Amino acid sequence: MTVTRTGKVAIGVGIAFGVGIALGALWLVMSDVTGQKTRRTVQDDAQSLTDRGMSALKERRFDEAEPLLKQALAIREKVSGPEHPDTAKSLDDLAELYMEQEKYAAAEPLYKRALAIREKVLGREHPDTATSLNNLADVYRWQGRREDAEPLLKRALAIRKKALGAEHPDTVKSLDSLAEMYWAHKEYDEAEPLYRRALAIREKVLGPEHPDTVRSLCNLAMVSDEAESLYKRALSIREKVLGPEHPDTMQVMSELAVLYHKEWNYAAAEGLYKRLLAIEEKVLGAEHPDTVSTLIELARVYHDKGGHERAKGNPAAAESGYKQALAIHEKASCADHPNTVIILESLAELYREQGKYTEAEPLLKRVLAFQEREYGREALETAYALDELARLYEAQQNYAAAVPLYERSLAIYRSKDNPNAEVVARKLKELRSKIGK
Repeated sequence: MTVTRTGKVAIGVGIAFGVGIALGALWLVMSDVTGQKTRRTVQDDAQSLTDRGMSALKERRFDEAEPLLKQALAIREKVSGPEHPDTAKSLDDLAELYMEQEKYAAAEPLYKRALAIREKVLGREHPDTATSLNNLADVYRWQGRREDAEPLLKRALAIRKKALGAEHPDTVKSLDSLAEMYWAHKEYDEAEPLYRRALAIREKVLGPEHPDTVRSLCNLAMVSDEAESLYKRALSIREKVLGPEHPDTMQVMSELAVLYHKEWNYAAAEGLYKRLLAIEEKVLGAEHPDTVSTLIELARVYHDKGGHERAKGNPAAAESGYKQALAIHEKASCADHPNTVIILESLAELYREQGKYTEAEPLLKRVLAFQEREYGREALETAYALDELARLYEAQQNYAAAVPLYERSLAIYRSKDNPNAEVVARKLKELRSKIGK
């Protein structure tokens, strides 16, 4: 018997009992084999589409990724069936694409469907079901829907603890996920014991210098009164294991500097940011986004310490840092990037504090134009920008220019039921009385 490239069967058979039955059975077998081969080929096609789609997603080529992942899902629904685990995986992949684009309404039904498949096919206590619970909880967490996310995260943790054990890496990830949700809602007393449990397990299972253990140290630092010592320990491990110029070392350095800045320890923050900036300029280059971010943070330290009674500011250094960061952004054609807006706002605030209103005004006008273009004339972001420009005019006693800006922001706040409406209404009443309206 020979199977040709077209899948046809050539058979040389002598005269024997039951020739007709034998030939019929043989054709049935070969048809089944050929069908199975076709199905495997189609499944391979689905996997190839998935690989290409996820690669495009990783590189943030969303328009390219979406049709590939949709096609892979369609194939798996048809070939494997609408309730097959492979179909659930394709649903997850497509939902992940939408999550990366903050399209939570599109991601939610896909994750729900994947969860329903796994609960039905694999069971409610299967580890993959726990993964689906976590995925759906992520949608809710990013939308601020704590009440919807919490029971899913708790259920996922319970499943993993029972099915995999208390010290399994996935169980520890569930501890982190639940703690992160509490942290995001400033429920630090709820988050701290979970982060401590995760740290203790990783220290025991992975060792004190493992990268995941160091990440646990930093997680705990976010909610603990011992934040400085935890960050210092994490930084020491990173420097020892990875070296001072590794990206993970620089990340911990940045987090510790942020802590110092937040606690008004400007001298420590300045020293650490200077050290970090020198490393980033050497390793990444002066115009790398991370380098520019550190430059902005260092400028903020110089700026903010001038407003604190225990510290003497350095407005010249702050201005220089802001201007340098702004020049890099504009050179890179990032004039409309949100980070550029942050620099403009910070520099304008510095000028306003120094009474340099002429320098501040064009910066705030650029911010307002950006917010109107990016978010629309009726958006809250636009209202905030209107307020900032109005305050500048108010500081110059140019009340006639400030009033119409406040009137616009008041209308936006009222349309959004925003509490700022009451504040702006009082301000308008005060200004109108000054100009006799």
